[in-house]
Amino acid sequence: MHSRRSGVSMPLFALRSQHDWGVGDFGAALLFLDTLAKAKQRMWMLLPLLPTMPEDASPYSTLGAFGLNSLFIDMHALPGAMPRSKDEWRRLEAAKTSPHILYSHVFELKEAALHRAWFHFCQHAGVEEKTAFSLFCQQQADWLEDLALFTALALEQKKPWWEWPTALATRQGSALAQARSRLWAQRYFFMWKQWLAHMQWAKIKTKAEALNILLCGDEPFIVAHNSCDAWAHAHLFLRNGILGAPPDDFSAEGQSWGLPYFDFEAHRATGYAWMQQRGRYASLLFHAKRVDHAVGYFRQWVKLDGCAHGQFIPPEEAKQATLGRQHFEVLAQEGEIIAEDLGVIPHFVHHCLEEMGIPGYRVMRWARYDGAYQNPHHYPETSLVTTGTHDTESLKTFWQTCQHWERQAMLAGIPELHGHGAEPEFGPALHSAFIRAALHAKSRYCNFPWFDIFAKETRINTPGTVGIHNWTCRMEQDIESLAHDENAQKTLAWLAEATQAAGR
Repeated sequence: MHSRRSGVSMPLFALRSQHDWGVGDFGAALLFLDTLAKAKQRMWMLLPLLPTMPEDASPYSTLGAFGLNSLFIDMHALPGAMPRSKDEWRRLEAAKTSPHILYSHVFELKEAALHRAWFHFCQHAGVEEKTAFSLFCQQQADWLEDLALFTALALEQKKPWWEWPTALATRQGSALAQARSRLWAQRYFFMWKQWLAHMQWAKIKTKAEALNILLCGDEPFIVAHNSCDAWAHAHLFLRNGILGAPPDDFSAEGQSWGLPYFDFEAHRATGYAWMQQRGRYASLLFHAKRVDHAVGYFRQWVKLDGCAHGQFIPPEEAKQATLGRQHFEVLAQEGEIIAEDLGVIPHFVHHCLEEMGIPGYRVMRWARYDGAYQNPHHYPETSLVTTGTHDTESLKTFWQTCQHWERQAMLAGIPELHGHGAEPEFGPALHSAFIRAALHAKSRYCNFPWFDIFAKETRINTPGTVGIHNWTCRMEQDIESLAHDENAQKTLAWLAEATQAAGR
């Protein structure tokens, strides 16, 4: 990855194709790669593709640290999967044409279809297919067995794992053996879905490599309390407190995320086996990964049970710096990483990452000191420049709603913006100037949220809120139609020229 590259951030769920079932899927991803190649974009940053809770749309509400979300399986041409009633076809059409993802609707449709396809596989698959499935189960058994059993038990017990019968909650051997036998059908159905998803993703990775496009995954910092890993590796996660973020300008009391926190001493005692396993698995799927909440590997902000206020663990800065360096040495063993180092981050964290050659973020709207915006030509080479993230409003919305002095400061600090007015209007000339400013930044990597490329006001997520406006956005038109849209193709052609002119 060590070259000047430009790419795009686009959640897989937001893709739209003529054959999708109301949510972006692996079939749409194959088509999207062609679009990126035409625009000379050589990097695709995704949000987590991990299995998620059916009732939660967030890609960060995962069942664990391994596996792929079966919601993304491409149903087109999957034997036995197609709807069998007029009502199903009607509901499918409603999901496909909806401007937002109707998760509960889509999940129900796809799960029913996958059950039909599974029965078809069991009855009609040849020896070669069944052998391939069996081999996948053997090769991925170190995470797949636990995840399949956890998922089956969660459906059976209908409550968090710590409320299961003690023998199951504490993973006693005889109880697990009985559960595996009792739930064999549910387990194998889950493993078959994982096999399908991994086969389809393998085609995406192969095509990306042929087009010289790097796939960058997103690794959440930690798993949820009610997750497979917190159950299967309970000694690695502490549940006597809540992980969060310290007080800042946006939250006077800090944030509580409702998550456990790492017992890093326990991880160290195992030689960081779980972290290394997660890294090896990610390297099979992606060429690089974004490490979420990078500061958490230096220090965790935890509100312990019975305490009114949170605290840093460890509290001493020297220990934090040592701990972070150790952890990033482990994280960097399995390929290229990009550290999400946004928010309230101590200087020593940035210094450590830069020393180790690990790129951090430069979000243009936040890259200012004492009110003055930093010239992107002076950003650290070991960084990733971007016009926004999945948690920010669009570039267009930012410009239209920020304060007048902010617009003036950006115009003064960013050379490509010189000569433009400080009015709220976000016209084509100013838009192209922002794109060129990012492309010409000194940063090794440049990345654009897909919707910023087209000056759209689409927002992916608003932190601290819950509702249909989060994690449900979709492309306005399908990828096939995009290829014939004259205005869209002009924009992508201009981006390709600008990218090459910037030496990316």
